Amino acid sequence: MAMLSTSQPSQPNFAALAVPRATRGGRRWVAVLTVTWVALAASAIWTAGDATAQGLAAAAGLEAASSVKKKAKPSEAFPLTGSVRISPYAPGGAFVAGEGRRTGFDLQFGMGVTWAIMPGLNLTATQNVNKNIVTNVDSGQARPYDTSISDTILALGWSPRFDDGTGKATPLTLPGGVRINFGLVANVPVSRSSKFLGRYTTLAPNFSLVKGGLFGGKLTLVTGFGVVNNFNKYTQSAVEPVGSDDVAVAVARPGGAEALSNGTIASGANITSFSVRSLGVVSVQVSERFSASLTYLLFNGFRYFDAPNDEFTGKYARVGRGRLDSQWGIASVNYQLDAEGIWNTSLYSFTASPPFSADGKTYRFPFFDFRSTSDNYTSIGCELSRSF
Repeated sequence: MAMLSTSQPSQPNFAALAVPRATRGGRRWVAVLTVTWVALAASAIWTAGDATAQGLAAAAGLEAASSVKKKAKPSEAFPLTGSVRISPYAPGGAFVAGEGRRTGFDLQFGMGVTWAIMPGLNLTATQNVNKNIVTNVDSGQARPYDTSISDTILALGWSPRFDDGTGKATPLTLPGGVRINFGLVANVPVSRSSKFLGRYTTLAPNFSLVKGGLFGGKLTLVTGFGVVNNFNKYTQSAVEPVGSDDVAVAVARPGGAEALSNGTIASGANITSFSVRSLGVVSVQVSERFSASLTYLLFNGFRYFDAPNDEFTGKYARVGRGRLDSQWGIASVNYQLDAEGIWNTSLYSFTASPPFSADGKTYRFPFFDFRSTSDNYTSIGCELSRSF
């Protein structure tokens, strides 16, 4: 979902995981581009040991499945739309009793702006800020009460259109009523960890296939594929900052797990050169305002080094190009607070974990970490958002 250990990945915009209505005009693209950013930005900013993620910009190509039409407002012709949101969440370890309890609580603030360049072509910018309220006492991922800014995410989305003979641009539909969307996501490295790593940017071309209108317009299915290429200055898991030891102290927590000896700082063992991302979404419009969705994302990351087969090779280790596989599972229930869909709220669980257990034998359930809840692979929270 490759960064300094003091930074965490972002929570998705869960309210936007609901199937947006076609009659919401430009506002629907805020939702349309939200699911896929999770998939595309994730491998560049997700660390395998973290499950109490901060805030996540996403985008995936959900298109409206509803055939209900309403009179468009004059403001819907304006090419700029956007949204703001707030999302409090807690890690799964906060709900564990006894010695395994790992309490934590965070607030994430997010905003996004979409520019409708032309029919079917949109550019979206998203920014997230995370505030730690209650710090997990043995967490190696965050400073106490830290305020962190994520990388700015830029996403270009294109849904091919053609003239239907009436002068209107109609979305291209493949056989079977399947629509195809293309995207290109990049990040502006403004986060603390990206600056430390010397990350120049991340580019993620992708496409998704959308089948809506199933079961009377209630069900929408999405599948997609993308490649995330990281452009990093450093390719090793530990670096020595240029300058005095004060620089190391400024980046690392005093006594933290990432602060090594002689001013060397662990930049994260999860630095990847590129990743392959697969996406699957099932979204159900339960009623006029209620919807629910399941989103699954699988990331197959490839590191910079080749691991040799020598006397230090472990029992479960594989030789060759370094790998970092991870999965995300998102389950959400969403509710429109008004008929126009301007105000939305969601309840969600978000799980980011390795696909398999440490011995590589047991597959982890992707939508909630029942196996090791105290490791905080799963977060539970709610979200309130407003589009404009």
